[in-house]
Amino acid sequence: MNKLLLILSILTCTFLFSQTPPDTLWTQHFGGIFEESSTCIRQINDGGYIIFGATDQTGNNLYDIWLIKTDEAGNLVWDVTFGGEQNDFSIMGQQTLDDGFIIAGTTDSYGNGMQDFWLIKTDESGNEEWNQTYGTLENDRAQYVEQTADGGFILTGGTGNYESNDMDVWLIKTDAYGNLEWEQTFGGAGNEKAYTVHQEDDGSYILAGSTSSFGNGNYDMYLIKTDESGNELWYRTFGGAENENAYSMQLLPGEGYILAGYTKSFGQGEDDVWLIKVDEQGNEIWNEVYGTQFVDYCYSVAITSNGDYILSGLTNSTPNDDYDVLAMKVNDTGEEIWTARIGGSLNDFSFFVEQTDDGGYILTGYTNSFGNGDNDVYAVKLESDGSNQSDEFINQPLRYNLRNYPNPFNPLTTISFNLTVENTENTELSIYNMKGQKVKNIPINSFTDQPINSVIWNGTDNSSNPVSSGVYYIVLKQSTKILASKKMMLIK
Repeated sequence: MNKLLLILSILTCTFLFSQTPPDTLWTQHFGGIFEESSTCIRQINDGGYIIFGATDQTGNNLYDIWLIKTDEAGNLVWDVTFGGEQNDFSIMGQQTLDDGFIIAGTTDSYGNGMQDFWLIKTDESGNEEWNQTYGTLENDRAQYVEQTADGGFILTGGTGNYESNDMDVWLIKTDAYGNLEWEQTFGGAGNEKAYTVHQEDDGSYILAGSTSSFGNGNYDMYLIKTDESGNELWYRTFGGAENENAYSMQLLPGEGYILAGYTKSFGQGEDDVWLIKVDEQGNEIWNEVYGTQFVDYCYSVAITSNGDYILSGLTNSTPNDDYDVLAMKVNDTGEEIWTARIGGSLNDFSFFVEQTDDGGYILTGYTNSFGNGDNDVYAVKLESDGSNQSDEFINQPLRYNLRNYPNPFNPLTTISFNLTVENTENTELSIYNMKGQKVKNIPINSFTDQPINSVIWNGTDNSSNPVSSGVYYIVLKQSTKILASKKMMLIK
């Protein structure tokens, strides 16, 4: 069998049972004649998008943080930059409870050492409200930020000597103005870094990344569980004799966690996409490897409205081929639903994906195939694939700080959310099942000028009959617009 037939055979076996991927609705690129890139995109409350990235405006390989606001079709609304005389770049961000934005990145221009964590808070128009740096005399690289239930922020990344591969995971908790409340480090004699952190409903934290101090190989996936003060409760590693890394992780309410990254120890290629589902104690439930015989990476995983997983990263299918954006959807047992390869004749990457309000998907990264310069920010919007049972209820609890505790629950759970008197007209809170059927309207009888409100659901429907065990959506809606939604689980 010649090489071409071998490649076609591998691709046919890999994607034989895949469904047709959704169509691309639009693509956009942003940038000048030099280099730009993006590592995060979020759909925001007005239906548009906010993009977090970096731009080299001088051609001197010195970057500034770049914040880009677009409309629903990806057209530029405004953009702003932040930075000094050295390298400054953002990695992650989100919309905050006041409709502004929080940006986490790394700065060479400011702070204490060679590189420091940099946290920037802006208003809804991108105007800076405050910024804070955190760092040692060595390298400190921020990878992720998330707003916490108290209005503060949790950051993670790595601290130590990057050149000598001697870094530890660094976890930082701040108040709403970025003032340090506590910090914790995790690791051993080798090299560790966390790429994501999430606060759980009980206030604890879960982190994922890589470690060379623990596990089976050169680098293994690294999962760390802490209490509400960042004290380690347990850690788990996953990997073989070669390199593995968890670039992304999501919470699965009542089920555990889904980790995504790459593996060099397993699979058929040089590197393959690796997806692992674990329970609430970090014990593996299943793992799946996806890829061709060449290079396939996953940098981001998100949960879809019906409990499937959407992944994005990069792929190449021939030895000398440039990379394309990889988008892949799998079900909750890891079986592939569809795979899409997006891009042009040169290198195109995706570092982030999430589901959008219309049931489609938004991806970002960079493109060398299209645009104005060496690399440009790349945004790709995919249509809905039509497979979700309740596409309108996208799991977006960060909007309006929608939470419930405990989760899973039986028989009661307290649902809290952030609203003020000014934005409560025609607002309702409802519970839907996974078929998209409304089972409960929860009266919101009183609002104050305080930003946090809460109600209790006792697991009954509108006829006061107990509902069955299973997954439900809390939906905060204003007229016909969904403000926020969150998945929860009732266990009996």
